[in-house]
Amino acid sequence: LLSDASRVTSLTIGELDLEAVRNTLQAAGIDVTTMTDTTLQLLRVPLHFAVFSRLSPEAQRIPYRTLSELYDRYTNELRQQVERHVGHLDWAGITATLVDHMNEQETLLAPEAVLDSFPRLEVGALVSASVLVHDGTRIGFFHETYFDYLFARAFVTGGHDLHDFLADSGQYLFRRAQTRQVLEYLAATDRDAFRLTVLRLLTSDRIRAHLRDVVVGVLRQLDAGPDDVRSLESVMFDGGSIEARLLPLLSSPGWFDAADQAGRWEAWLGDAATSDKAGNQLIGAARSRPQRVAELV
Repeated sequence: LLSDASRVTSLTIGELDLEAVRNTLQAAGIDVTTMTDTTLQLLRVPLHFAVFSRLSPEAQRIPYRTLSELYDRYTNELRQQVERHVGHLDWAGITATLVDHMNEQETLLAPEAVLDSFPRLEVGALVSASVLVHDGTRIGFFHETYFDYLFARAFVTGGHDLHDFLADSGQYLFRRAQTRQVLEYLAATDRDAFRLTVLRLLTSDRIRAHLRDVVVGVLRQLDAGPDDVRSLESVMFDGGSIEARLLPLLSSPGWFDAADQAGRWEAWLGDAATSDKAGNQLIGAARSRPQRVAELV
Protein backbone atom coordinates (compact mmCIF):
# COMPACT_ATOMS: atom_id res chain seq x y z
CA LEU A 1 0.00 0.00 0.00
CA LEU A 2 2.73 2.45 0.96
CA SER A 3 4.50 1.95 -2.37
CA ASP A 4 1.34 2.83 -4.34
CA ALA A 5 1.76 6.58 -4.85
CA SER A 6 -1.69 6.84 -6.43
CA ARG A 7 -3.38 5.71 -3.21
CA VAL A 8 -1.09 7.16 -0.53
CA THR A 9 -0.17 10.71 0.43
CA SER A 10 2.88 11.32 2.60
CA LEU A 11 2.62 14.00 5.27
CA THR A 12 5.45 15.55 7.27
CA ILE A 13 4.53 15.94 10.93
CA GLY A 14 6.53 18.24 13.17
CA GLU A 15 7.00 18.02 16.92
CA LEU A 16 3.84 17.55 18.95
CA ASP A 17 2.65 20.25 21.31
CA LEU A 18 3.74 19.40 24.85
CA GLU A 19 0.28 20.02 26.28
CA ALA A 20 -1.23 17.76 23.61
CA VAL A 21 1.22 15.03 24.62
CA ARG A 22 0.24 15.42 28.28
CA ASN A 23 -3.49 15.34 27.49
CA THR A 24 -3.20 12.28 25.24
CA LEU A 25 -1.20 10.35 27.81
CA GLN A 26 -3.62 11.34 30.57
CA ALA A 27 -6.56 10.20 28.44
CA ALA A 28 -4.81 6.84 28.03
CA GLY A 29 -4.72 6.43 31.79
CA ILE A 30 -1.07 7.37 32.28
CA ASP A 31 -0.24 9.57 35.27
CA VAL A 32 1.81 12.31 33.63
CA THR A 33 2.63 13.90 36.97
CA THR A 34 5.07 11.06 37.62
CA MET A 35 6.82 11.41 34.25
CA THR A 36 10.09 13.30 33.91
CA ASP A 37 10.37 16.41 31.77
CA THR A 38 13.01 14.63 29.67
CA THR A 39 10.60 11.81 28.87
CA LEU A 40 7.79 14.19 27.97
CA GLN A 41 10.06 16.19 25.68
CA LEU A 42 11.23 12.96 24.05
CA LEU A 43 7.63 11.99 23.32
CA ARG A 44 6.98 15.20 21.40
CA VAL A 45 8.50 13.45 18.37
CA PRO A 46 5.65 11.47 16.75
CA LEU A 47 7.80 8.36 16.17
CA HIS A 48 8.92 8.32 19.80
CA PHE A 49 5.35 8.71 20.97
CA ALA A 50 4.26 5.82 18.72
CA VAL A 51 6.97 3.53 20.13
CA PHE A 52 6.11 4.53 23.69
CA SER A 53 2.42 3.81 23.09
CA ARG A 54 3.26 0.19 22.25
CA LEU A 55 4.99 -0.44 25.57
CA SER A 56 3.35 -2.26 28.45
CA PRO A 57 1.81 -0.20 31.29
CA GLU A 58 4.74 -1.18 33.49
CA ALA A 59 7.26 0.03 30.91
CA GLN A 60 5.39 3.30 30.45
CA ARG A 61 6.11 4.18 34.06
CA ILE A 62 9.88 4.08 33.45
CA PRO A 63 11.71 7.32 32.56
CA TYR A 64 13.39 7.50 29.14
CA ARG A 65 16.05 9.93 28.01
CA THR A 66 16.71 8.81 24.43
CA LEU A 67 15.15 6.94 21.54
CA SER A 68 17.71 4.18 22.08
CA GLU A 69 16.36 3.61 25.60
CA LEU A 70 12.84 3.43 24.19
CA TYR A 71 13.97 0.96 21.54
CA ASP A 72 15.72 -1.17 24.17
CA ARG A 73 12.50 -1.65 26.10
CA TYR A 74 10.37 -1.95 22.96
CA THR A 75 12.66 -4.66 21.57
CA ASN A 76 12.71 -6.71 24.76
CA GLU A 77 8.92 -6.67 25.11
CA LEU A 78 8.30 -7.28 21.42
CA ARG A 79 10.56 -10.33 21.30
CA GLN A 80 8.77 -11.86 24.26
CA GLN A 81 5.36 -11.25 22.69
CA VAL A 82 6.30 -12.75 19.32
CA GLU A 83 8.09 -15.71 20.90
CA ARG A 84 4.99 -16.52 22.95
CA HIS A 85 2.91 -16.33 19.78
CA VAL A 86 5.02 -18.51 17.46
CA GLY A 87 6.83 -20.67 19.99
CA HIS A 88 10.29 -19.93 18.64
CA LEU A 89 11.87 -16.86 17.08
CA ASP A 90 15.35 -16.52 15.61
CA TRP A 91 15.38 -12.80 16.30
CA ALA A 92 19.16 -12.47 16.17
CA GLY A 93 19.44 -14.36 12.89
CA ILE A 94 16.63 -12.52 11.09
CA THR A 95 17.56 -9.03 12.20
CA ALA A 96 21.31 -9.55 11.74
CA THR A 97 20.80 -10.84 8.21
CA LEU A 98 18.74 -7.79 7.28
CA VAL A 99 21.07 -5.33 9.02
CA ASP A 100 24.17 -6.83 7.39
CA HIS A 101 22.62 -6.70 3.91
CA MET A 102 21.39 -3.12 4.34
CA ASN A 103 24.72 -1.99 5.73
CA GLU A 104 26.74 -3.60 2.94
CA GLN A 105 24.43 -2.30 0.21
CA GLU A 106 23.80 1.06 1.93
CA THR A 107 20.07 0.71 1.52
CA LEU A 108 17.06 0.56 3.84
CA LEU A 109 15.29 -2.23 1.97
CA ALA A 110 16.40 -5.75 1.08
CA PRO A 111 15.05 -8.41 -1.29
CA GLU A 112 12.70 -10.75 0.56
CA ALA A 113 14.91 -13.61 -0.61
CA VAL A 114 17.64 -12.67 1.88
CA LEU A 115 15.37 -14.17 4.57
CA ASP A 116 14.60 -17.39 2.69
CA SER A 117 16.64 -19.46 5.15
CA PHE A 118 14.32 -18.52 8.02
CA PRO A 119 10.90 -20.06 8.73
CA ARG A 120 8.07 -18.16 7.04
CA LEU A 121 6.09 -18.31 10.26
CA GLU A 122 8.76 -16.34 12.14
CA VAL A 123 9.27 -13.74 9.42
CA GLY A 124 5.49 -13.42 9.04
CA ALA A 125 5.11 -12.90 12.78
CA LEU A 126 7.52 -9.97 12.67
CA VAL A 127 5.58 -8.50 9.75
CA SER A 128 2.32 -8.92 11.67
CA ALA A 129 3.93 -7.20 14.66
CA SER A 130 4.86 -4.30 12.34
CA VAL A 131 8.58 -4.70 13.01
CA LEU A 132 9.17 -5.61 9.38
CA VAL A 133 7.30 -4.06 6.46
CA HIS A 134 6.93 -5.10 2.83
CA ASP A 135 7.52 -2.78 -0.08
CA GLY A 136 6.66 -4.82 -3.15
CA THR A 137 9.17 -7.68 -3.24
CA ARG A 138 11.44 -5.97 -0.74
CA ILE A 139 11.40 -5.92 3.03
CA GLY A 140 12.75 -3.61 5.71
CA PHE A 141 12.29 -2.34 9.23
CA PHE A 142 9.34 -0.14 10.16
CA HIS A 143 11.58 2.94 10.42
CA GLU A 144 15.14 3.76 9.42
CA THR A 145 15.99 4.74 13.01
CA TYR A 146 15.25 1.19 14.11
CA PHE A 147 17.72 -0.11 11.55
CA ASP A 148 20.25 2.42 12.86
CA TYR A 149 19.56 1.28 16.42
CA LEU A 150 19.98 -2.42 15.63
CA PHE A 151 23.13 -1.69 13.63
CA ALA A 152 24.64 0.35 16.46
CA ARG A 153 23.78 -2.24 19.09
CA ALA A 154 25.41 -5.05 17.08
CA PHE A 155 28.35 -2.83 16.11
CA VAL A 156 29.20 -1.85 19.68
CA THR A 157 28.61 -5.25 21.27
CA GLY A 158 30.69 -6.80 18.49
CA GLY A 159 33.66 -4.66 19.52
CA HIS A 160 34.02 -2.87 16.17
CA ASP A 161 35.93 0.38 15.71
CA LEU A 162 33.85 3.26 14.34
CA HIS A 163 36.80 5.22 12.98
CA ASP A 164 38.18 2.30 11.00
CA PHE A 165 34.73 1.32 9.78
CA LEU A 166 34.05 4.81 8.43
CA ALA A 167 37.52 5.29 7.00
CA ASP A 168 37.18 2.11 4.96
CA SER A 169 33.52 2.53 3.98
CA GLY A 170 33.51 5.36 1.46
CA GLN A 171 31.80 7.70 3.97
CA TYR A 172 28.75 8.46 1.87
CA LEU A 173 25.62 10.11 3.29
CA PHE A 174 24.18 6.72 4.34
CA ARG A 175 26.84 6.58 7.07
CA ARG A 176 25.67 9.76 8.80
CA ALA A 177 22.75 8.20 10.68
CA GLN A 178 24.83 5.14 11.56
CA THR A 179 27.59 7.35 12.95
CA ARG A 180 25.13 9.26 15.09
CA GLN A 181 23.46 6.13 16.42
CA VAL A 182 26.73 4.35 17.26
CA LEU A 183 28.00 7.42 19.11
CA GLU A 184 24.74 7.80 21.03
CA TYR A 185 24.82 4.12 21.92
CA LEU A 186 28.43 4.40 23.11
CA ALA A 187 27.62 7.53 25.12
CA ALA A 188 24.91 5.63 26.96
CA THR A 189 26.80 2.37 27.50
CA ASP A 190 30.55 3.12 27.57
CA ARG A 191 31.38 6.79 28.14
CA ASP A 192 35.16 6.28 28.11
CA ALA A 193 34.99 4.55 24.72
CA PHE A 194 32.68 7.30 23.51
CA ARG A 195 35.18 10.03 24.44
CA LEU A 196 38.08 8.23 22.80
CA THR A 197 36.05 7.60 19.65
CA VAL A 198 34.89 11.21 19.42
CA LEU A 199 38.42 12.54 19.79
CA ARG A 200 39.77 10.16 17.17
CA LEU A 201 37.03 10.99 14.67
CA LEU A 202 37.47 14.73 15.11
CA THR A 203 41.24 14.70 14.72
CA SER A 204 41.60 12.12 11.95
CA ASP A 205 42.44 13.27 8.42
CA ARG A 206 40.72 10.11 7.15
CA ILE A 207 37.25 11.24 8.24
CA ARG A 208 35.25 13.55 5.97
CA ALA A 209 33.96 16.89 7.18
CA HIS A 210 30.27 15.96 6.94
CA LEU A 211 30.81 13.09 9.38
CA ARG A 212 32.78 15.29 11.76
CA ASP A 213 29.75 17.59 11.70
CA VAL A 214 27.65 14.63 12.84
CA VAL A 215 30.05 14.07 15.74
CA VAL A 216 29.70 17.71 16.81
CA GLY A 217 25.92 17.40 16.51
CA VAL A 218 25.98 14.47 18.93
CA LEU A 219 28.16 16.47 21.34
CA ARG A 220 25.74 19.38 21.14
CA GLN A 221 22.89 17.17 22.37
CA LEU A 222 24.99 15.34 24.95
CA ASP A 223 24.27 15.54 28.65
CA ALA A 224 27.86 16.66 29.14
CA GLY A 225 29.88 16.16 32.30
CA PRO A 226 33.27 17.44 33.54
CA ASP A 227 35.17 14.48 32.05
CA ASP A 228 33.64 15.18 28.64
CA VAL A 229 35.08 18.70 28.78
CA ARG A 230 38.48 17.47 29.90
CA SER A 231 38.63 14.90 27.09
CA LEU A 232 38.13 17.57 24.41
CA GLU A 233 40.03 20.46 25.95
CA SER A 234 43.21 19.68 24.03
CA VAL A 235 41.47 20.30 20.69
CA MET A 236 39.04 23.00 21.82
CA PHE A 237 41.82 25.61 21.99
CA ASP A 238 44.39 24.24 19.56
CA GLY A 239 43.80 26.82 16.83
CA GLY A 240 42.92 24.14 14.30
CA SER A 241 39.78 23.57 12.26
CA ILE A 242 38.18 21.54 15.05
CA GLU A 243 38.37 24.50 17.43
CA ALA A 244 35.77 26.43 15.43
CA ARG A 245 33.36 23.49 15.73
CA LEU A 246 33.89 22.77 19.40
CA LEU A 247 34.25 26.14 21.11
CA PRO A 248 30.59 27.17 20.55
CA LEU A 249 29.58 24.16 22.65
CA LEU A 250 30.84 25.99 25.72
CA SER A 251 28.19 28.70 25.39
CA SER A 252 25.37 26.14 25.71
CA PRO A 253 23.99 25.59 29.23
CA GLY A 254 25.01 21.94 29.51
CA TRP A 255 28.58 22.38 28.36
CA PHE A 256 28.98 25.65 30.27
CA ASP A 257 27.94 23.89 33.48
CA ALA A 258 30.19 20.91 32.76
CA ALA A 259 33.20 23.18 32.23
CA ASP A 260 32.30 25.05 35.42
CA GLN A 261 32.09 21.83 37.40
CA ALA A 262 35.50 20.89 36.03
CA GLY A 263 36.87 24.23 37.23
CA ARG A 264 38.03 25.16 33.76
CA TRP A 265 36.51 28.62 33.25
CA GLU A 266 38.80 30.31 35.76
CA ALA A 267 41.79 28.55 34.22
CA TRP A 268 40.89 29.53 30.66
CA LEU A 269 40.11 33.12 31.55
CA GLY A 270 43.37 33.39 33.47
CA ASP A 271 45.53 32.09 30.62
CA ALA A 272 46.53 34.59 27.95
CA ALA A 273 46.43 31.84 25.32
CA THR A 274 42.77 31.03 25.94
CA SER A 275 41.23 34.04 27.70
CA ASP A 276 39.88 35.79 24.59
CA LYS A 277 38.38 32.62 23.14
CA ALA A 278 36.80 31.63 26.45
CA GLY A 279 35.52 35.16 27.00
CA ASN A 280 33.76 35.12 23.63
CA GLN A 281 31.84 32.01 24.66
CA LEU A 282 30.73 33.66 27.89
CA ILE A 283 28.82 36.21 25.84
CA GLY A 284 26.49 33.49 24.59
CA ALA A 285 26.42 31.69 27.93
CA ALA A 286 25.26 34.86 29.69
CA ARG A 287 21.78 34.42 28.21
CA SER A 288 21.18 31.27 30.25
CA ARG A 289 23.69 31.67 33.09
CA PRO A 290 23.89 35.44 33.70
CA GLN A 291 24.75 35.31 37.40
CA ARG A 292 27.57 32.81 37.06
CA VAL A 293 29.02 34.62 34.03
CA ALA A 294 28.99 37.87 35.99
CA GLU A 295 30.94 36.16 38.77
CA LEU A 296 33.53 34.87 36.32
CA VAL A 297 34.18 38.17 34.63
